[in-house]
Amino acid sequence: MHKHMKITAIIQEQQFDDVLTKLVALGIEGLTATSVKGFGEWHPRQSFGYGKTFNKLSDHTRLEIFIESDRADAVIDAITKAAHTGEAGDGVIALLPIERFVHVRSHYRDISSSDDDQAPPSEGDQP
Repeated sequence: MHKHMKITAIIQEQQFDDVLTKLVALGIEGLTATSVKGFGEWHPRQSFGYGKTFNKLSDHTRLEIFIESDRADAVIDAITKAAHTGEAGDGVIALLPIERFVHVRSHYRDISSSDDDQAPPSEGDQP
């Protein structure tokens, strides 16, 4: 089983503050949020006549969260509840396994296929 998972959520921009509040209350220690544009199963179409249609892209926020596997369901539930408006375009959430997780600053490595965490490299080790 993988020790870490990656949650990617694409939500309506106006729901971001509510989602962030819920995630902070859960004790999430970090996330990345970016502004994105796109469309999914629901997308507004704008017609320019002569049979030409332009698919207007909607503004959304993408959240990326790396989390321990045993906490993933609680995070997904929190995002789902806080992001839900009942309107088309509420968003999507994907859960992906992480094969390797490395903290750049500390060199901490979590190799999910092993139960042993790797120690940081010593001074003489070459990357």
